[in-house]
Amino acid sequence: MLAVLYLAAGAPAPPKPVSLGGIAAVLSCAVSMSAGYALWNRAAVTGDVGKLSIVSYCAPVLSSAMSALLLRTLPGPVFWLGVALVAAGSILGWLLVARRHQP
Repeated sequence: MLAVLYLAAGAPAPPKPVSLGGIAAVLSCAVSMSAGYALWNRAAVTGDVGKLSIVSYCAPVLSSAMSALLLRTLPGPVFWLGVALVAAGSILGWLLVARRHQP
């Protein structure tokens, strides 16, 4: 849809032709995102939402790491500081939930 709007607005056609590899990449992204949303929905409906919220802190770290792999870049120190802060927040949240569920 975005490509249709882009071309309808009078923008030039993309300089590269559509390739089979590009289509495969878009489809694999669509499948993985759909699977992620389906699994998230199932976990939210059938699982412990408190634990799920703690695990959800991993999503930004994992998506950033995957982006770095796909883009063939090396994350800098700010990325690793962010990872440490997210991990510390996740551990703190886990400790607070564990403490609340103790008798």
